Amino acid sequence: MKVFSFKNILFIFILAILLLTLSMVIAENYSPRGHQNKFPGSTGDQNETLDNETEGEHNETDDGCIEECSDVYTNTIKECNSVYNDLIHQCNDNRENSLEACGELKGEEKRDCVKNANIESKQCKKNARTIKYECKQTAREERKNCFDACEAPPGSEEILCCAEGLNGECFLADTIESCRARGWAVMDCMPPLNANDLPTITDFRNETHNPFNTSNPPYNASDPLFVSLANNVTASGVNNTAYVPGSYECANFAGDLEANLTARGYNATFTAYWCHGGPGNPPPTAHAITDVHLSDGRLVWIEPQTNRMINMDMDGDGIVEYNNNAFTNSVAVTTDDNCQISVWENRAQASAAGVPGA
Repeated sequence: MKVFSFKNILFIFILAILLLTLSMVIAENYSPRGHQNKFPGSTGDQNETLDNETEGEHNETDDGCIEECSDVYTNTIKECNSVYNDLIHQCNDNRENSLEACGELKGEEKRDCVKNANIESKQCKKNARTIKYECKQTAREERKNCFDACEAPPGSEEILCCAEGLNGECFLADTIESCRARGWAVMDCMPPLNANDLPTITDFRNETHNPFNTSNPPYNASDPLFVSLANNVTASGVNNTAYVPGSYECANFAGDLEANLTARGYNATFTAYWCHGGPGNPPPTAHAITDVHLSDGRLVWIEPQTNRMINMDMDGDGIVEYNNNAFTNSVAVTTDDNCQISVWENRAQASAAGVPGA
């Protein structure tokens, strides 16, 4: 017996309305300084060009324009996350109400009621994740349009730059220096995987190949294990090292922090991961970070360029699926969403196994 089926249908309808509203807000927000809004939802003529005065002002402020696009993107991602959290709370409230109604039933009817309530709650949360990922995907597309409107100089390099991994705030920096000046991490710093067996990109892809599963707990500033780890990461000073393309990149950062924390008594390891992008998935990147296996069984991932603990749960299911001392040089192999995550004892072991760029 299903309970509150009408309410659940109504809630899904509300989710769709929220997604449409967010998309319109994103489009309206992306109107960089000194530019007409040329994005979906704008009222300007799509083919209309800037007037001479505005164009002259724009050519002198490309850097400011790009920074403004990035700031709008950062704020939009925060909005996406805020809406997602609200929707998850609503899913939990609906489940509690359904279970309360189930409590009035007996026997098999009650068991079916509880089962249906849990199924509906799971679907509700999946819908919320879809809203979040589509919201972020729209934000990325509008950010690209915004950058295009800024008319960045031909040949300028776009560098994915993130504050707290792919699940945090990211933007496309024009230089490594501008990314590092923010105190953020340069992401695309490992060679890509073999693309001969390019997979079909799908939402929430979650194939596992000899994985180790770990929960991705929230980090509590009052947690003594976390505080001690954070202090030791800071004391290592690895994040202060200059990022030098072709000489000292993300694998160097990750390997050096792993070695430093191991010397300090931690069970630290080396993580390499590749995300292949696609609708509803994290943006494409190839990156290396450090992870620490705490004494209570928790596994914490650290971005060594920023000293920040990051969320590696790519598909939002509360579990990080990864390969332990295993690696396949093919984009067809994924572990968590459309990403292949591999954890190794150290960088040397990863390199010996043929991990590109290790």
